[in-house]
Amino acid sequence: MSITTRRRAAFILFGAAASATLAACSASPASDSNGSLLESIENGDVTVGAAFTNPGLNFRNENGSVAGLDTDVAEYVINTIADENGWRHPQIQWRHVPNGQRADMLNHAYVDMVASTYSMNQERAARTAFAGPYLLTHQALLVRDGADEFSDVESWGGRSLCFVTGTTAAGTIKTKLPDAVLEEYDSYDACLNALRNGHVEAVTTDAAILEGFEAREPDVFNVVPLEVDGHPLTDEHYGLGLRDNDEATIRAVNNALKQMYEDGSFDRFVTQNLQADPDSMRDTPGDVSFLDAENDKK
Repeated sequence: MSITTRRRAAFILFGAAASATLAACSASPASDSNGSLLESIENGDVTVGAAFTNPGLNFRNENGSVAGLDTDVAEYVINTIADENGWRHPQIQWRHVPNGQRADMLNHAYVDMVASTYSMNQERAARTAFAGPYLLTHQALLVRDGADEFSDVESWGGRSLCFVTGTTAAGTIKTKLPDAVLEEYDSYDACLNALRNGHVEAVTTDAAILEGFEAREPDVFNVVPLEVDGHPLTDEHYGLGLRDNDEATIRAVNNALKQMYEDGSFDRFVTQNLQADPDSMRDTPGDVSFLDAENDKK
């Protein structure tokens, strides 16, 4: 995705608020059984997990409602599947799921789905079932406004980059920018504070996430691309995490995602929540060939 480092577009605060309520992380499992997402939708009660730390993608408002592209996509998928089967729209509860606990929360049935900037890769696919992908983004940097020294690859050597526990950013940096100094924090808020205070020189993660932070504080932060020879350093494919590899569920979710593209809902979600170019963020639901390509590189 093309990233404009001096973008000053007005930001619609965290997108349209979702109607579902937020469930506490310490609550009981999502259901009494380990059934599929389809079964939960049919039964009328679905629990979806997210970190709620990413403006424009998934965030909790002060009144307890949730908002963002991830939450819009999850609600669209769940309600579309209900419509296709003649079921009533289920009650959707939202549960806080830290990035590093997404697979565990699914496997222990605390949530039926995770919709939380969940990049699909081989390592994660070994522990989590995925549907999608539904969004394409690329790893980037968030720097303080005016930090032009990050304009070329050579400038990254020896620089301190902050990443959040449970994200894929660190592995990529270690492989492709081995001279960078990595600082691990447990949340994006902690990384942003470290950047504000000069304790680190950049925050690294997906551009879609970083653009939300820049849009919220455009006079403080800038997003800059991580590119090599004019190409993005990585392709990050966001998927919806599911509890198991139930083929009927994955097929139903992917069909709903395809409909989301076809009826213009995806474009609307991106425009409302991220103020980005929807075409640059489109992916291909059901096409996971990039996982095979990733395996071939090992």
